[in-house]
Amino acid sequence: MVKKYVGTGLVALGLLFSVSLAAPAQAASLTSAQVQAVISLLQAFGVDASTIASVNATLSGSAPEQSNCVTLHSNTTLGSSGADVLKLQNYLINSGLLSAKYNTGYYGIMTVQAVGKLQMNLGILSSPDDTSFGWMGPRTRAAIACGSMNTTPINPTPIQQPTPSYSSPLSASCQGTIYNDVVNGVTWAALASGGSGSYTYQWNLPDTSWVNPSLDSMRVQYSSAGTKNASLTVSDGNNSTTANCSVTIAAAPSISSITPNSATANTVVTISGTNLTGASEVDFYNASTNQLQGGIMNGVQNNITVSSDGTSLQFTLSDTFVSNENAGNYQVNVVTPTGTSNALTFSLTSP
Repeated sequence: MVKKYVGTGLVALGLLFSVSLAAPAQAASLTSAQVQAVISLLQAFGVDASTIASVNATLSGSAPEQSNCVTLHSNTTLGSSGADVLKLQNYLINSGLLSAKYNTGYYGIMTVQAVGKLQMNLGILSSPDDTSFGWMGPRTRAAIACGSMNTTPINPTPIQQPTPSYSSPLSASCQGTIYNDVVNGVTWAALASGGSGSYTYQWNLPDTSWVNPSLDSMRVQYSSAGTKNASLTVSDGNNSTTANCSVTIAAAPSISSITPNSATANTVVTISGTNLTGASEVDFYNASTNQLQGGIMNGVQNNITVSSDGTSLQFTLSDTFVSNENAGNYQVNVVTPTGTSNALTFSLTSP
């Protein structure tokens, strides 16, 4: 059955070629719908673009265009369709600028790119960034026309050439993250996409000494905790957009009491205060020399347990810790991810 259809199709093609090539006067009487049906059948059987263009010209009642020129009667650009687009695509295919499979009659992105290359080859444009890149206007039509062509518009009002868009619209966002290497530190980062791909940045950072910084990322140290806001404007040379973001810096820990304030080995010690969540260590400094003598490291010989509201923590003075330290007075503070607390006096006694 398949062979029968293929054979029938080939016979039909032979008849179409004989009509189109031997009797142009009669073929010219075909309607545009009939011509398009013939072209569609040729495309379905994989006939090459040059032959299709020749048949199309003959059936339309005109001689084929020369391969090194083409006369177009209207301006075309991305999204255009019709006979002029098909003629242009055949010309681009014959010039080696467009693949034959894009002989569709629709002015798509591949046709835009091929026309842009043609314009640069002809010296009409010097850069793909030109707003006329890929737009088939009067200058480019005149440069590839067969014979003389009057490109002066009837209405001398300048034609506003559309600006082709080959990428998504410009968009921007920003992000703030806590930078724990310094107290109240924040890293601000800019994120941009779309547009031309070449970006400039302008930040507005309240509560800092920075004056309109223009980096894509930076680290800032604030004088206090709390919610910090930032505004970012991104430009790609053609358009600009603004994004806002914020981050909350948790307050540093603060301690108000140590109970008991004098203890020895195997004693459970409670430290009360605020913002103690995430406490990783309790440090002991010699009260006389202010030198670090030792500490309770969470998960290392001792465990530090913090209340759910972050207002107290507990740990046990182990035998090992007490035996390694001298009895006496110490200044004790607490370390959390948000900083180091103030210090209170604690007395370590001998067992």
